[in-house]
Amino acid sequence: MTRVLFVTRGGPYDDEYIEGNHEMTWKGQFSGRRDNLVTCGTRVWYRNDKKHRYFKLIGTVRSIELLSAGNPSQKIPSTYKLQLDVHDVQTQRVVQRAPGDKKTHQSILRAEGYSEDIIASAGGWPHGIY
Repeated sequence: MTRVLFVTRGGPYDDEYIEGNHEMTWKGQFSGRRDNLVTCGTRVWYRNDKKHRYFKLIGTVRSIELLSAGNPSQKIPSTYKLQLDVHDVQTQRVVQRAPGDKKTHQSILRAEGYSEDIIASAGGWPHGIY
């Protein structure tokens, strides 16, 4: 199964991305527990405003570099530089929250082929990395 990373501009993490750019400064999770799941080939779904109920598939991770280590006990996430193979604007998929789904993450995970048990788990408190 292809890994998926959800990034929201204006969310709880201070990620930096300029649309169309091939580089993203990504903050891992406060706990750091799932950061290692983001590897080359991870598909990046980006939402440029936390009020939006849709994400765009902007590309895949080509490389990942640790810029600074976080401190989970102080809830400071690690900072990474992601090099991306970015899709052109015409081929970027946009997925909105489907009727019956509580979170847009569920709709995207279904489109990505994830199992229904994982999709159901994303309805309460979704992860940023699958």
